[in-house]
Amino acid sequence: MKTGKILTIMIMPYIRCILLSAILFFHTINNAIGQETSELQAPLRYPDSLVTNFSFGLELTPTVLPSGNLLTNISLLGKGFYLSKLLGRTNDGALIYSRPQFLNHLSATIDQTKVVYLESDEPKLIASNKKNKHWQYYKANESKDNLTLTNPIDIKIDGKPLTGDFTIFRQKGKNYALKIRAIKGNYWPGNQHPWGVPPNPDIGFNKGYDADGIWLGQKTIVQVSYTEQLNDWNFSAWKTVFEDDKPFVINEYSSAIKLTVSDFLQNGQKQVLISYDVDKQTAYDIRISDKGMVFKLIRLPKGIPSTTKESYFSMPTTLTKAIDKSNGFLLGGNPGTLTEFYSKNGVWNSRPVMVKGGDLHVQTLAVPNFIDWDNNGSADIIAGDASGFLWFIKNLGSTDLPVWDIPQKMLANGKLIHHQAGYSGSIQGPNEKRWGYLQPLVCDWDNDGLLDVVCNDITGKYLFYKNTGTKGAPVLAKAVPIMYLKKQYKAACRSKPALLPKKYLSDHSPKSLPSFVAINGEGNLCVYKRDSSAPNNIFNEQVLMSNNKEPVRIVGFAGHEGRATLGVCDYNSDGIWDVVFGQGVHMSQSKVAPGAKPYATAYIMVNKGTNEEPLFDIPKPICQENGKPINLDRHGAWIYPLLNDKDNLVDLFIGGEDGRFYHFKKVTLCNQ
Repeated sequence: MKTGKILTIMIMPYIRCILLSAILFFHTINNAIGQETSELQAPLRYPDSLVTNFSFGLELTPTVLPSGNLLTNISLLGKGFYLSKLLGRTNDGALIYSRPQFLNHLSATIDQTKVVYLESDEPKLIASNKKNKHWQYYKANESKDNLTLTNPIDIKIDGKPLTGDFTIFRQKGKNYALKIRAIKGNYWPGNQHPWGVPPNPDIGFNKGYDADGIWLGQKTIVQVSYTEQLNDWNFSAWKTVFEDDKPFVINEYSSAIKLTVSDFLQNGQKQVLISYDVDKQTAYDIRISDKGMVFKLIRLPKGIPSTTKESYFSMPTTLTKAIDKSNGFLLGGNPGTLTEFYSKNGVWNSRPVMVKGGDLHVQTLAVPNFIDWDNNGSADIIAGDASGFLWFIKNLGSTDLPVWDIPQKMLANGKLIHHQAGYSGSIQGPNEKRWGYLQPLVCDWDNDGLLDVVCNDITGKYLFYKNTGTKGAPVLAKAVPIMYLKKQYKAACRSKPALLPKKYLSDHSPKSLPSFVAINGEGNLCVYKRDSSAPNNIFNEQVLMSNNKEPVRIVGFAGHEGRATLGVCDYNSDGIWDVVFGQGVHMSQSKVAPGAKPYATAYIMVNKGTNEEPLFDIPKPICQENGKPINLDRHGAWIYPLLNDKDNLVDLFIGGEDGRFYHFKKVTLCNQ
């Protein structure tokens, strides 16, 4: 097919300001997660004409349709299928798609899709039925704004419907299917996942690893099976794929494994690209011998990395033959980004896929601050994300009518800020080695008149990035640890702290600094004192108490540890500080907050005591202006409270696990 060419649009700031109306467009979306749902206003958007990197949703799975258009499937918040029209390529060759549009009917009927190339390299769309998980071949019917699937035909293996993850390919005139099969190993210590109730006692703060830092869970033994097509969409029984004289085996910790088959070497012989262990890739020639199917390890073509940088975790791929008849592919994955790998004159390279008029986005689990970072009079966004990056998103408009520039990764001491767990830094084990869960708080930490950054991350360690620049040109220095009892303060992981203003403190001396509010290693909400003699030292831990004189705990156990974002306000205008926070599904599961729905939202805890001796009421969920709950799915609602000059809560600026940002105006407590 022919594709039109359009130029990458470079819009100067003064031109972008003309496009204010594009940001004010709101609609509602349904977040179908198999639980209760509520409607949300639209996330923040770029101007409709701005071309940016394609970045959308959590664990994005792409499918290039026979037309060349893009079908994407994302997990959790906004879960379902989205259609993007192919608009062409930029001058430097990057693919450009339109903003993803949700397909309600398709999302209700199927849960996975693939395009496979068989006879004459004709693309065929297959999908798994949402009710019974059976894979079926469909006729794809594309209209201007929709995709419908008709005439389903079951794909059967040895007479039984096909389920699970697999791929189909053609080799030397015959069609084969490949399937991955886990045969041994439980990743979780104690053989129990960490999100149940009661929680897994072997997972959590300072748990899960032995004295040498080795994960106590097991590796998974994975084998690959194959089958040959008999007729139509019927295949023979599964057989074992061999490597040399032994069954082909992958022995790694349990992370999603994906198969992609293509002629990467362009030699007429099919190869399989296997993605595994969070971010690893290997390639094998596929050979048919007297023994059956045999994989032979080959060197990856230069330009296709053995350790991925752009994406991680599952790394689903889709071939791009429908666009330009090439043997390239698109790589998706956890951060929600899309990368095109392409071959030119036998040399492989990569480039980001672009989107026109997309949603404002960082790399999933967005933790925002809505604050004037560059002192130009309009609030910007400073945000952390699941990948561990810190982002600056400049506002080219005003606080009330924002126009967003392209996000920029932030530096400290001239180096990229990038927090990652590594092998042993996550309570969920080495499968999260590429995650960072950066939780930044932007504040004047050391009382020098400049905005700094204090943060927590996946490891639970707290760091301080000092601003050594000026109000109009901030510059962050190398991070230094926040200290408590002469050690780096390590507490509940992936939790955003807050500062308690001096006006609520009994000590008003010039030496005192705003107190530090955080969740300690036991999961209790605490306040720590600080003073100007050593701003990075916190001391005098005060465990905050509830009305029933028990420590306030707003985080769960095991896999539900942390996840909270904290703020301080005076909700009821009584001059006494209250706590506003965002949290996930734990609040409903634990029954800590009566009335809490089984998804992530924001909560208020009203202080029934005094500023010096607070006693907090039970958490109460916060609703949108329309009275409907804020449903940001299960992991968390990463809040930034917007207050008036009396510290009353007015709006909530919230990041979702889809990496997008939502501005909820005139929020109120939900009706109980």
